[in-house]
Amino acid sequence: MKSKAKPPIKPRGNSPAPVPAPRLARRRTARSLPATDDNDALVSDGELSGLIGYALRRAQLRVFEDFYKALSIEGITPARFSTLCLIDANAGITQTTLAQTLDIARSGVVNLIDNLEKLGLVSREPIATDKRACALHLTRNGKSTLQRIRRQVAVHEARVCARLGKKEKQALLDMLARVGA
Repeated sequence: MKSKAKPPIKPRGNSPAPVPAPRLARRRTARSLPATDDNDALVSDGELSGLIGYALRRAQLRVFEDFYKALSIEGITPARFSTLCLIDANAGITQTTLAQTLDIARSGVVNLIDNLEKLGLVSREPIATDKRACALHLTRNGKSTLQRIRRQVAVHEARVCARLGKKEKQALLDMLARVGA
C-alpha cells in the first residue's frame, strides 16, 4: 500500500523552499542490532563490510541525511554548500573551473548556479577578456547566508563526528584524501 505524498512545506517570507531529505531505509544488520533470538531479522553485510566503497557510501548516506535535516529549511544541499564555499574562497571563479574543481559536468554547475542565482546568493559577471565565460561572485545576501549556514554546518559536523576524537577525525580526513587522490 502506497502512502500519500506529503504536500511540500511552504517557505516563510523570503526563505527558499526547503529541500526534502532523501528517504533512507534503515537496515537491520548484525552490526547495528544487539544480539536477539530473532536472527531472521538480521541481515549480514557479507563481503561488503570489507569494501572501502561500500563503507564510504554507507557513511555518506548517514552524513547527508543529517545534513539535509539540519539545512533543508535553508534550501541548501551539500552541493549548493560546496559551491558557495568555493565561490567564496575563489571570487571570480568561472563555471568551467568550478565544474572541474567539483568534478561534475559543466551542465550540472550551470544548474547549480541557476538555482543559487534564483535564491539571490550568487551573481554572474561578464569577463571582459572572454565573452563566453562569467565570473561567479557571492552577493551580499550570499555572504550573509553562507555565514549563517557555516554555523549550522559546524553543528552538523560536530554531530557527525561525535564518536571520533580530534586525532581520529584528522586521521580519517587524511585517509580519505589519500583514497580520493
